[in-house]
Order: sequence, then structure tokens, then C-alpha cells
Amino acid sequence: MADLVPAPHLFGLEFGIFKLRGAGSVLADARVVRLGRTMSFGRVTLSSATDNKPVAMVSSAFAML
Repeated sequence: MADLVPAPHLFGLEFGIFKLRGAGSVLADARVVRLGRTMSFGRVTLSSATDNKPVAMVSSAFAML
């Protein structure tokens, strides 16, 4: 029998928009900030592809149930 792997459940999510810009390409930088046994935390920063200035950021927390 295979071992059961805990499934992540979204615990919290914060989203911030720094400055709205015209339509264009964006770059996403996603990182795991902390990976624990029962909780994990991540951050995604969206930046403009033309000038590399941040336009939005998302922070998340996941409970490993």
C-alpha cells in the first residue's frame, strides 16, 4: 500500500497591486519562502517585462492536512 501524501489546503492569500499599467507582458517570480511539516509559505512577484518594475505580489500560506 502506498504512503499517503498530505494534500496542501490554502490557508491564507494576500494580493497587492502596486501600479496598474497598460496591457503587456509580465514576468512571474515564484518562491517557496518556508516549507515546514504542517505549513508552507510562498510568494509570487509579477514584474513588467519591459522595465522589470514590480506590478503585483501574492503571498500565500498552505496547511498540509
